[in-house]
Amino acid sequence: MFNLMMDELEAAAINGCVNARLSDHESRAAFAAEARAIRNFRGKLKFLTGQVKAEGIGAPA
Repeated sequence: MFNLMMDELEAAAINGCVNARLSDHESRAAFAAEARAIRNFRGKLKFLTGQVKAEGIGAPA
């Protein structure tokens, strides 16, 4: 469910960037920043879960 939601958010940000007016640089930059933020967030979560698995520590409930 989480991955599906993140996929939808990222796709919406990319579509907003692609479909912004050619002269609307601020909106294009904002959508691009949003897509980068989502990708960075997913990358950090993946890194942290990998670290937890490597250390053999269970995630807190």
